[in-house]
Amino acid sequence: LGRPDGEKTVTTEGRWEAALGIEGEPDATVIRLGPDEPESMRMFREAGGDRLEPLDRSGRPIAPEQARVLVRRPGEKEGS
Repeated sequence: LGRPDGEKTVTTEGRWEAALGIEGEPDATVIRLGPDEPESMRMFREAGGDRLEPLDRSGRPIAPEQARVLVRRPGEKEGS
């Protein structure tokens, strides 16, 4: 995560699942992190390449100024 005081890496373990479709984008691929824990579940939409854009709990895009886009760093393998 980009931060004013330097880059910070957050590592967590848990379940995730992929789903298809959000409001207005029926073919969008959605990744749900922590689907077994609704109060802390996070959702992201695949945005091409190695980018995941955050969604709110209803599956709607988060305002750009509040969003933290996830990007796979070079050299990381799939599933990391």
